[in-house]
Amino acid sequence: KSIIRACCNYLLVRAGKFYYYYVMSLLDHLEELRKNVKDTGRYRVLAEKSGVGYEWLIKFARGAIVNPSIDKIHKLDIYFKNLTP
Repeated sequence: KSIIRACCNYLLVRAGKFYYYYVMSLLDHLEELRKNVKDTGRYRVLAEKSGVGYEWLIKFARGAIVNPSIDKIHKLDIYFKNLTP
């Protein structure tokens, strides 16, 4: 199995010639966003383009924010959705 796309609230996985969608839970989605933030490594640019504060973004990437606000998560989600083709 190989992951083709992880975005929004689903995971698209390819196994041979078949494709499977898996619905992600909210916690899975938060972890996927956290991974995407870490993978960019450019926190200042990401903060500026997404509209989320730089300090908050660093804490979120480290996992220091246990209960992030839906507004900030929504902003990050929109940013990453716009990046995917």
